[in-house]
Amino acid sequence: MLIPENAYDSAGGPYPIGVDPVWNLAESNKLTFLNSMKMKISVILGIAQMTFGVLLSYHNYKYFKSELDIKFMFIPK
Repeated sequence: MLIPENAYDSAGGPYPIGVDPVWNLAESNKLTFLNSMKMKISVILGIAQMTFGVLLSYHNYKYFKSELDIKFMFIPK
């Protein structure tokens, strides 16, 4: 049995990354919680990747000195 009081490390916090192992004991909420967490992580990573791509396109337009592309492609994004 996993005891929640033993899961907390006073020096580093509860968990460095991941899910509380006590969730694995809950049969009814386990799948729902893990699927919800994975969907949220996917959305966060997707937004980060799109933002990185938009910033790269801006630097590419600046490097090639293409002001038309900045005005009509980067700004509308």
